[in-house]
Amino acid sequence: MSLSDAPHSPHSPTSRAVALLGVVLRRVLRRVLPNARDRRYPRPMWYALLRALLGLWWLLGVGYLAFVLTRLLVLALHLGVTALGNPTHLATAALLDRVVPVVQQRPWLLAPALGALATLLLVGRWARADQARESRVLALRVLRAPTPARLTRGIRSVALRWLWHRGLLLALLGAAVLFGVALALLGIPPTLPHR
Repeated sequence: MSLSDAPHSPHSPTSRAVALLGVVLRRVLRRVLPNARDRRYPRPMWYALLRALLGLWWLLGVGYLAFVLTRLLVLALHLGVTALGNPTHLATAALLDRVVPVVQQRPWLLAPALGALATLLLVGRWARADQARESRVLALRVLRAPTPARLTRGIRSVALRWLWHRGLLLALLGAAVLFGVALALLGIPPTLPHR
């Protein structure tokens, strides 16, 4: 009888280590893998759309960046490339010439602006976490599907949700860029200097 064939006693260090490892693995898997029977997922379409929009708050920054870059391009076309070296023209293109005086006159306006930014960050973080949890729950359901037909339906559902989310992201990204460029080209607000 070899050593590996010998049964381990319930109080041996090896059996205690295996039992402890099993407990640790169960706790880790409970935290990492959500319950596949979670009734909250998949979210209703209106809720998923709202969550996706809240998770894309950063598109405001993309629109502003497109706005500023378009204004800088227009400035360079009107006044020449050397105008981009003038800090006054740069501040005007970024609308800082309007924001800084308002903040200097009414510094209390910073509190609501920073509060709104913090709220956007927190809501965006929640939206991404909820989206990730929903993806994990749906993936677990697909893996636990007992028949090939249910497995196929589950895979198709997960793939369509992924495509929907990516398509929405690309559409909103394009809309943010186009909106920023349109505002800049329409001269809203009209602050570009003339020769």
